[in-house]
Amino acid sequence: MPLYDYRCNECQRTYEVLAKNATDKPDAEGCCWCGSENTTRQPSAPAVHFKGSGFYVNDYKDQAWYVITGDFVTLEDGTGIVHIAPGFGAEDYEIGQKYGLPVLQAIEPNGIFKKLAGPYAGMFIKEADPIIIKDLKIAGKLFKKELYEHSYPFCWRCDSPLIYIARQSWYLKTTQFKEQLIKNNNSINWVPDEIRSGRMLDWLENNVDWSLSRERFWGTPIPIWICDNEQCQKQKAVGSVDELIEEAASDVWKDTRAVGKLDLHKPMMDDVKLKCRCGGNMTRIPEVVDVWFDSGAMPFAQWHYPFENKAEFEIKYPADFISEAVDQTRGWFYSLLAISTLLYDKAPFKNVIVLEFILDTEGKKMSKHKGNVVDPFVMVDKYGADPLRWYLVSTSNPSLPKAGCGRRSP
Repeated sequence: MPLYDYRCNECQRTYEVLAKNATDKPDAEGCCWCGSENTTRQPSAPAVHFKGSGFYVNDYKDQAWYVITGDFVTLEDGTGIVHIAPGFGAEDYEIGQKYGLPVLQAIEPNGIFKKLAGPYAGMFIKEADPIIIKDLKIAGKLFKKELYEHSYPFCWRCDSPLIYIARQSWYLKTTQFKEQLIKNNNSINWVPDEIRSGRMLDWLENNVDWSLSRERFWGTPIPIWICDNEQCQKQKAVGSVDELIEEAASDVWKDTRAVGKLDLHKPMMDDVKLKCRCGGNMTRIPEVVDVWFDSGAMPFAQWHYPFENKAEFEIKYPADFISEAVDQTRGWFYSLLAISTLLYDKAPFKNVIVLEFILDTEGKKMSKHKGNVVDPFVMVDKYGADPLRWYLVSTSNPSLPKAGCGRRSP
């Protein structure tokens, strides 16, 4: 949060201006005392002297609403000072943890203001924006209102505006296996090799723990149950269907296997209670597992290993060859590698060919909701599958993007 110190050459007074990137000539700032533009910027240190100062609100006066420093705040965008909301955004949360700031959230996960938001309760955040600005103006607290262009997240399917929000999650501690992940990655024959030493290596060197849980209506449930007794709170991870049936508190659930109604997905599994050693019942946590974990478990799940087909699995694992597009570097390629490393400390496949995308006539990635895709079934019906395959591999290197196909983006 740097400041500029100025000295007016007319009235000889000094003053400070918050750093900003609005002008390439900071000496052109007018004097705040006499208005003269005959000013000189003085050397000054970053405004760390503001650190710790601030104002306090309600019960958080010892934890919040004071000035802190952060090396991710720059002069390239805005004034060099930003507000921090630890309940929203990764950098905000991390620096909030560093300084012990509370994680306050006035909105629900669906973007609707909570009851504690007072007059804005029940409003969607974007609909409340102009009302909040109007109220600030009426209260005499609005410094400035303006429109400016900046990056903002939108749903890649429906273009709805999104929000970053901190959520409780279950994690796999993949950071503990960072060196093993890099070692096993280097044992794989990557085509092209620059993926191994570039994109994939960069991902592994900056590895973070895998957020395993997702909040969905349907999916593969995380098999963890917690005792309903607040004095107990014992946790149990179930490792097989047999163990689940044995531990189930409901006889009805045990009967479902015999009559062919066994469904291990959420929400069906939400009704299954387990018996706890304390005599109470245990309820499954509501989250489902990240679908990328499902994909990474494919080599084991396809053989129902380790419960069946042990000999078959050991012959065919690791795989000799796989292939997918470059976006799977942080998707399927990583989930396969991570699970295999955590279980057996070895690579799950020996060779991989990484393909680039087929782009539209403007060089943009094809997307159904943008309307710039080519229907592959139409192409196969018109030209045949083999001619299409030959065209794709013969017209350019499979490891380079193929542009100029299909319709223009709308």
